[in-house]
Amino acid sequence: MTDDASSGPETGRSRRRFLSTAAAAGSVATAGCTGSLLGTSKSNEIEPEEPSQPREGTPGEFYTLVERNDIPVESLRWDGSDLVLRYRSSATTESDSRTEIEIITTV
Repeated sequence: MTDDASSGPETGRSRRRFLSTAAAAGSVATAGCTGSLLGTSKSNEIEPEEPSQPREGTPGEFYTLVERNDIPVESLRWDGSDLVLRYRSSATTESDSRTEIEIITTV
């Protein structure tokens, strides 16, 4: 009869320790991802930045230039490969709305 330590009670505790450590590491690794899955992550938010000369065309510059045209930006963020702009409209007519959209697309 041989004494096989790998099948004893220590192995069960070692296996449990390994699994609990792996689960904890997995939780830590995905902690930052859950916010974006739930739509609460701010990592995709774009902040305004001063336009450079010549213009680089960055989203931050776009944010600033839209606001300089008297269109208040509520948020600018990446949604996958789309750039999503939310702004406060002061348009009271369809023509005013069209003008705001033209300003945004021109910027």
